[in-house]
Amino acid sequence: MINRNIPPKFQTIKTIELKSPVEKKFSNDIPVFVFSSNKVDLIRVEFAFTNLYDDREFSLLNNALNSLLKEGSKKYSSSEIAEKIDYFGAYLVPEFNVDRMSLSLFCMRKHLSDILPLVKEVLTEAIFPEEELAVFVRNTQQQILVSLEKNDILSQREFNKQIFGENRYGSQYVPEDLLKIERPDLLALYEAQVHEKNCTVFVSGNVLDEDLKLINDLFANDWFKRETRESTFQDADVHFPEFKPKEVRLHKKDSIQASIRLGKRCVQRSHPDFPAIQFTNMVLGGYFGSRLMKNIREDKGYSYGIGSGLRSLRHLGIFGISTQVGTEYVEATVQEIHKELDILCTDLLSPSELELVRNYMMGAFVRSLSSIFSHADKYKAVYYSSLDMDYYQRYIQEIQSISSSKVREIAQKYFQKESLSTIIVS
Repeated sequence: MINRNIPPKFQTIKTIELKSPVEKKFSNDIPVFVFSSNKVDLIRVEFAFTNLYDDREFSLLNNALNSLLKEGSKKYSSSEIAEKIDYFGAYLVPEFNVDRMSLSLFCMRKHLSDILPLVKEVLTEAIFPEEELAVFVRNTQQQILVSLEKNDILSQREFNKQIFGENRYGSQYVPEDLLKIERPDLLALYEAQVHEKNCTVFVSGNVLDEDLKLINDLFANDWFKRETRESTFQDADVHFPEFKPKEVRLHKKDSIQASIRLGKRCVQRSHPDFPAIQFTNMVLGGYFGSRLMKNIREDKGYSYGIGSGLRSLRHLGIFGISTQVGTEYVEATVQEIHKELDILCTDLLSPSELELVRNYMMGAFVRSLSSIFSHADKYKAVYYSSLDMDYYQRYIQEIQSISSSKVREIAQKYFQKESLSTIIVS
């Protein structure tokens, strides 16, 4: 019998096993990455596409393409597509960010042959009905109106403007911009972007050879059976203006709560320093026991929560700190954030804090690998950073071996308070 008075023996995590994909190519050169496990009787098939832009860099158009892709085809209406997916207990999930869009099918393996032809219909025969576009425009306009009443959204918009400048990353849309989305533009973008030459497929779950054959038979051809035409939509680079840290204060009438953001441009996942920066960020504000949480939330009581984080985008990396506080605590909160940044840059971590963060990050990494789908997601993160799965072994080695002096060195290089822009909306 287990003695409940004795806690389990503490153990540190030494190694982590990650699954690498089986790499294939369809006859039309679509790259396919397969993660197979018989521990689940589910399959996820994800079709991912690089976002293309014309000179306007009008990312609302790309967002509309992603949202409306499954809202009507030549054979089926939006409701008919939804009913067919629901009948088999499946999900057809569109995802979008400024770099990529994807359409993912989740279903029981036994239903794959029933649903996959519908997915092909959605990808290759979408028609973007005017009535569905009108609904999208109306709903998105309302969402923007609601969001513009929130201080945290206003600070996020200003933060993006300061970090990215005026391009697709830093776009600041208002409800009237939705009226610029026209169906012919959607169809032109769809034709340029959603096709086999701009597609990568990730298949994960209980995947057998016959499932891959089914996918291959459906998608290993010219999706649209048409000649390639010149398009104004291209996979273009992004121009970022010079970044100069500054403080911006915006006033919103009758605010009782302020939104505070600090941040800067930072390196991407492909940079050798990235794992060490992740560790240093974790110390500062990356988890519930971080220094910022202990100071701002637990000690001072200025906020219910504060955090810091990193984002690795295709063309740029970002470091940011964000919180919401009562308007009377704005100045004190900024001072305390600066104080924690100064301490991080000058003082060495204690051995106990170093070990605590190390164990937390290793445990969090293990928890993030709860299923075969998680392994596929890990791979996508490195694939789109032009890395391979060896990156995670280097990441683990860095977390296990990083020293207090290395943390301080990284803080001095990337976390100086003078290098951060500050946005306050109150």
